[in-house]
Amino acid sequence: MRVTGPNFELVPQQLTALGMVLQELTANSLKYGSLSSSGGSVDLTWRVIDEDDNGFDIEMTWRESGGPAIEEPVGEGLGTELIKGFVRSELRGEAMLDFPKQGANHRLRMRIIRYTDQDRRNEA
Repeated sequence: MRVTGPNFELVPQQLTALGMVLQELTANSLKYGSLSSSGGSVDLTWRVIDEDDNGFDIEMTWRESGGPAIEEPVGEGLGTELIKGFVRSELRGEAMLDFPKQGANHRLRMRIIRYTDQDRRNEA
């Protein structure tokens, strides 16, 4: 797995949501996707696409390769609902999940709330 993108801090609510999304994507890849085979890999990248005083928007890409071919259309199960729900509600964005034959290729757009000095004081 290759991970590339700028560092940023998350408020606890968004940290939990993003952790759940990444856990679900990883679990699916380990079960059915590229991480289920020795030659498979995942490229996880993100970039800031807009920013203001309250936060910033990021675009995250999850791209699998080298795994088993996807032969059948992938249905919307509980995992897909979880991913889309967390991205829509807690991460204030949308998840575009695509399953081409060569491997999963997902794009997530998220609004990240700026972590402030007040948040740090509240944790202390």
